[in-house]
Amino acid sequence: MLLQDINPYVRFVRKVGMRRANLRLSRNYDCRLFFFARVDGSINISGKDYKLSNNDVVFLPPASCYQLMSRIDDFEIYSIGLDMDGCHGDDRETFTAVWAENFDPALVFSTDVPEEFAQPIIVNAPNLRGKFDRCYDELRLKPLYYHETASGIVKLILAEMLRRRSFTECESGITNAVIDYIKTNYSNVNLSNDSVAHHFGYHPYYLSRVMKLTTRKTLHKYITEYRVDIAKGFLVSGKQDVSEIARICGFNSASYFTKVFRDECGVTPSVYRREYSEIV
Repeated sequence: MLLQDINPYVRFVRKVGMRRANLRLSRNYDCRLFFFARVDGSINISGKDYKLSNNDVVFLPPASCYQLMSRIDDFEIYSIGLDMDGCHGDDRETFTAVWAENFDPALVFSTDVPEEFAQPIIVNAPNLRGKFDRCYDELRLKPLYYHETASGIVKLILAEMLRRRSFTECESGITNAVIDYIKTNYSNVNLSNDSVAHHFGYHPYYLSRVMKLTTRKTLHKYITEYRVDIAKGFLVSGKQDVSEIARICGFNSASYFTKVFRDECGVTPSVYRREYSEIV
């Protein structure tokens, strides 16, 4: 099945609130979508743990092994059961997930899934909350053409998940390239937001936003911290004076280096050298 051929049949939509959940390992017969409106915990999928945050969306293909865990007193999630091609549209049974030890492989939906959805997907998408709400209301109130409407909503959700996953992968690639560039050019006194952005052909604001999303640090902060980390190594193990270390690490003066170092580490370079150079 190709992505453009999917025609989701939405079997159920639930809002679930539970207290201090630590569910046993479960398996699903159909495809599952979860939206975590409020959560502090993780989901284990096929033996791998993934930390969950508010507004995370999770897609699971049929027969997935998963376990939800929460560290807060209550959490709120939406759960959608569906198949991708509508072949089971005449089957009104809910097909809830079962404990892993009760799972019967013969009951797994024979539905085809696009290659993009052959593996679990986890993205953070606050803008999808409204779509889950709308889908929930469609199946709860059952207005005219509610199944067709729910199918269209779920298709939008799935498309947005793929878009966000692709964007995240792109951002990660940009970040890795920028970090490699900083590691190679940190000693260049002209290394800055503008020069890095110019090298990669992006606007400085966009590149700094990407770095913030992927590293939790702005581009300027990342450059500064990397230079300071390199300087620490020279201070502890090298024989160069502070002025030489400032030059090697890309600072335009010893006084500016001292100010930045003190802001980052709480002490001057000279004090840092004295305190840590004797540590073996």
